[in-house]
Amino acid sequence: MLDKVLKASGEDDTFNRALCYLMRCPRSEVELRRYLFRRKDANGPSIYAAIERLRELGYINDAAYAQMFVAAKSVNNSTRAIELKLRTRGVDKEIIKTATEAVGDQSELAKHIAEKYMRNKPRDRTTVSKLFRHLVGKGFEYDDAQQITRGYTNEIGD
Repeated sequence: MLDKVLKASGEDDTFNRALCYLMRCPRSEVELRRYLFRRKDANGPSIYAAIERLRELGYINDAAYAQMFVAAKSVNNSTRAIELKLRTRGVDKEIIKTATEAVGDQSELAKHIAEKYMRNKPRDRTTVSKLFRHLVGKGFEYDDAQQITRGYTNEIGD
């Protein structure tokens, strides 16, 4: 009898800890699992029971999390960078693919980031090559970065 009470108490503590963690900001299931396993006071069965309970209540939904993440991050990040961030958070590849399909063309965002980068910088070849590396490093396609930097190179001339 006492074992059942202690087990239920441990599961409730784990559930409450997980719920508090999710209330700070939305998380993927893998992020939550990593957090709970780092806690010394939680054991495997109570963690899995808490995660299952949270999933049933609708507090954990990786598809909804990915949609929300993409909507928030697509303003300043390329789809490739968003996909990488979601993969590190443990979201399934199919869910990521579905969530990022709605983003569309990234060339306007790349132009905006290039303009922001080049603001108050000298228009020389060194800065333009740094701009190219900056855009590729942000996850934009090679061709888009090349086309944008070609416009700045034409401003400089030969």
